[in-house]
Amino acid sequence: MALSPDVLNAILNGPALDPPEGVTPNFHSRDTLAIYILPTVLVGLSISTVFLILRIYTKYFIIRSVSLEDYITILAWVMLVGFGVPCWYCVRVGGRHQWDTSVRDSIDLLYYANIVQILYGPTMFTVKLSILLQYMRIFVPRREGNTAMFVLIHIVLWADLAFYTVDTLLEIFSCNPRALNWNKLIDHGSCFNIEVLIISAGAINVVSDCVILFLPMFSIWRLQLSTKKKVQISAVFACGLLACVSSVIRLAYSILLFKTEDRTYAFIPTGLWSVAEVSIGFICSCLPVVPKFFQVMSERLTTNKSSTTPSRSYYRSFDAQKSGASNNPGNPYDSTRALARGDEPFEGLELTEGVGSRHIDIRAGSRRPSGAGADEEGRILKTVSIEVNELRMG
Repeated sequence: MALSPDVLNAILNGPALDPPEGVTPNFHSRDTLAIYILPTVLVGLSISTVFLILRIYTKYFIIRSVSLEDYITILAWVMLVGFGVPCWYCVRVGGRHQWDTSVRDSIDLLYYANIVQILYGPTMFTVKLSILLQYMRIFVPRREGNTAMFVLIHIVLWADLAFYTVDTLLEIFSCNPRALNWNKLIDHGSCFNIEVLIISAGAINVVSDCVILFLPMFSIWRLQLSTKKKVQISAVFACGLLACVSSVIRLAYSILLFKTEDRTYAFIPTGLWSVAEVSIGFICSCLPVVPKFFQVMSERLTTNKSSTTPSRSYYRSFDAQKSGASNNPGNPYDSTRALARGDEPFEGLELTEGVGSRHIDIRAGSRRPSGAGADEEGRILKTVSIEVNELRMG
């Protein structure tokens, strides 16, 4: 039965929930969580943008090697911005207790909340895809080098793809008609149990975050390095611990959300921790490349102006090392130890084990005309034997 315009308008302008006994609805109440929405979104986007710039600059101008995961990271940033937009709109209508919120505003809030829930899955998967592809490049540059890690990464990747695809589709089609997600004045249609969906998805997401956190640790702590070096390398990847904490807190608030009728107030913490989780995950996807930026910038600041700039001389010598060693199976370059020293980015490292050696002739002195004995006259000849170790895992 259709409501008359006057009746409908009166309902829309009334409180979205009956207030507790002795409480008078106040649509201008200052008891609101909305004040935390904009700072959280701005801080998350700002820090993520800084790390994206550092990553792209490092890969493009310093390492000069842009790979698939870099483009995925840019896509993840675009989706992160899109994820933050509906959160920002919640500032206007969200954050107050539901009895201090009009039905009209509660409909707007639930509409934007539904958009946030739909965008969360694709955004989170894109971030995790960037991280997993980076793991593949670092820990499994060649499939035969670490088969177990290769299989584990693929299992996590495809499981996440399936999970977030199903979760997003269920979020979209949870109600028929869709408007029933946010407009409870609609008197026809139906929804399946969205509470079970959100809580189950939150729990699976926590497991996924923790698995991605511990994936590199298994490889790192099997390396034949000092404990100090292992801790240094692990610290770069341990940023994911913050994402796991955010995911757990988000799940806790999701459970509380469905235990109260005051949804307009209880939804905000869930949204804030969603922004935190996605932002931290994005930062983690950029972090392995960032140390190289600061290392090179530090060298440029400390290098004498009369010497060749680090961006050329450093990488010329570094590339020479790699071409003479890592490209030769018999003389592998110790990329893992270089990683621990900070001599190369966390990109394309082969965590393998082997021993090789190479000989370098160092000659000095005046150049003589060619002829018999010319090489031996006026020169100092020194043969240096260098033993090269490479840690090989798997």
